[in-house]
Amino acid sequence: MRDALKNWIRDHPDDARNIENWWFGVSAGDRDYSNTSQYDPVAALRYVPSKNLFISMEPLLVNFDVIYLKEIKQVIIGAQTNPDRCAGLEAVLNVCEAADKAGAKVFMKDSLAGRWPDRELRRELCWPLNKPVGVPA
Repeated sequence: MRDALKNWIRDHPDDARNIENWWFGVSAGDRDYSNTSQYDPVAALRYVPSKNLFISMEPLLVNFDVIYLKEIKQVIIGAQTNPDRCAGLEAVLNVCEAADKAGAKVFMKDSLAGRWPDRELRRELCWPLNKPVGVPA
């Protein structure tokens, strides 16, 4: 990922001018890479030259042993919808705990609604949901 991004920046200098303001993210909800030598998409984010990093854990299908979210601003969590599957409450809480420790915001998708009736969905965003100027209400 690092080399591909460096090459793209080199080949597109005008487009990459404000790359520090771009959002970069990966999807990582179906495999725990902490105990393997496989390519880890979350670790690969560390090489992206932006402070705006996010992880989409949708669908969250495994309970991660280790979740290192330092420098991640946003974590999105959801269930698989067809067929309906999710790793369970413990897995979701582990991700939330890791996000809280790292200072990342957590957004739970509607696919988790109603799974645990005694718990509210976390709907935190690290970017504002402002309407563009001049757009009627």
